[in-house]
Amino acid sequence: MVTTTSVVCVPSKEELAHELCRTIVQVSQKALSERGVVTIALSGGSVPSFLSGLSQENKEEMQWDRWHVLLADERCVASTHPDSNLGAIRQHLLDHVPIPPHQIYGLDESLLLVESIHGNTASDEMAQGYQKHCLEPALKISGGKLDLAILGFGPDGHTFLFLTTDSVHIPTFQTKWRQGRNCHTHAISFVASTNV
Repeated sequence: MVTTTSVVCVPSKEELAHELCRTIVQVSQKALSERGVVTIALSGGSVPSFLSGLSQENKEEMQWDRWHVLLADERCVASTHPDSNLGAIRQHLLDHVPIPPHQIYGLDESLLLVESIHGNTASDEMAQGYQKHCLEPALKISGGKLDLAILGFGPDGHTFLFLTTDSVHIPTFQTKWRQGRNCHTHAISFVASTNV
């Protein structure tokens, strides 16, 4: 199978939001028709604000009850904290669509108060728990495929990216923490390859 890539340039953030939502709808429809499930990893930053338009899509067509939402990155804070990416994603999308809560994979916030378990920091425990209790089960449900990964962009130079190549196969997946601005940040690292 040959995989093609295209670059889409848009003149404004409004058109970027429209194009992103259009692409998400297109990819989700394909995943639903092929496997009956959608697995998507979402980032924070300004990305959540671009997702608001998805809540206007036809609920029956979107089949929200078949979606599994992972965090591509998250800060080591409670989801109610203003810096939480999951909090922003909830505000702009998840609170407005009927995705079952158990199919939205957030961090184990009970570990925020843990200073050390087995010699690890709370952030290490959260990363290991996220991999074991969130990433691995979601990928098992989806046959090891991540349909869409939407990564953020920001003033520090990291770039906006979304992968849609006929469902990205994830042979290896690792959750790590890195020191962020004012807190630790969860980041999913993976080696991605398409079924060729």
